Amino acid sequence: MVNGRLSRNRQSLKTAIEQFEGKNVTIIIEKTRSKRSNDQNRYYWSGVVPIVHRGLKDAGYAISKDDTHLAMRAKFLSEPIPMEDGTYIDKFKSTTELTKSEFSDYIESIRDWAFDYLGVTIPPPNTQIELL
Repeated sequence: MVNGRLSRNRQSLKTAIEQFEGKNVTIIIEKTRSKRSNDQNRYYWSGVVPIVHRGLKDAGYAISKDDTHLAMRAKFLSEPIPMEDGTYIDKFKSTTELTKSEFSDYIESIRDWAFDYLGVTIPPPNTQIELL
C-alpha cells in the first residue's frame, strides 16, 4: 500500500470481491507477517529437536522425535481458550504460523528449558556439533 492506495494486485482483489456479488462478506486487512525461515526450521529439526530428544531419553522418557516436537509445542506454544462452561481447553499453535521473531523466541525458550531441566546445552545456530 502506498499513500493509502493499493499498489499491487488491484485486479486480483477486484476479481475476488466480484465473486461475492449479492452476499454479505467480511474483509480482513492485516499486515503481511514474515514467517519463520527455512534456516530456522532446519536448525530446529536438525539441532534443537534431536538434542532435546536425547536429553529426554537420557532422563528416562520413551519418546520419539516427533513426540518431542509435539511436547515442546504443548509446553511453549499453548494458548488457553475459554469455554462457555468456564473451563479452558488448550490450543497449540503450529510452528508454521510463527513469525521469524516468534520462532526465535520459541527456540530460545526451549534452549533455556533444556539447560535448566535436562542439563543439556543446545548450541546456537550455525555451530557445528556431532551427536553421538
